[in-house]
Amino acid sequence: LADAFERLITALEPAERWIEVGDLRATAAHYLDRLPEDAEPVTLHSNPGPEHAFASPEFGSFTGLIDFGDAYRSHPALDLRPWSLDEGGAELRRGYRAVGPLPPGFDVVWRAGLVVMELARASRGYRTPAELTANLAAIAQARP
Repeated sequence: LADAFERLITALEPAERWIEVGDLRATAAHYLDRLPEDAEPVTLHSNPGPEHAFASPEFGSFTGLIDFGDAYRSHPALDLRPWSLDEGGAELRRGYRAVGPLPPGFDVVWRAGLVVMELARASRGYRTPAELTANLAAIAQARP
């Protein structure tokens, strides 16, 4: 996450329009300083979108996941990284909590992953400074 924050903030810093968002390095430090150091990594699918997930047509229940070519090992909360604060992300978090206690630091890793995704979207032109500011505030306030 530290590398991702550094790369994205370095990409955004030269454009003066991002100044109104605030100190992105302080935002990154806020999350990085709180990351757990002893979490057991798990294998994550890098892009678990609809094209890779299968559900039973009869019951609508999950039946399988394909295309693990970009899989990596990391904290389980980063499995939620591609999911925003929308209802799909909320449903995924409910599913994680339903199977038992979440690993240490899950909440802070989840939030850090969401912030990285917002910075990535901003660096690609998918966020205005006002949108990024609002989304960073929503991430800080979101219930895990």
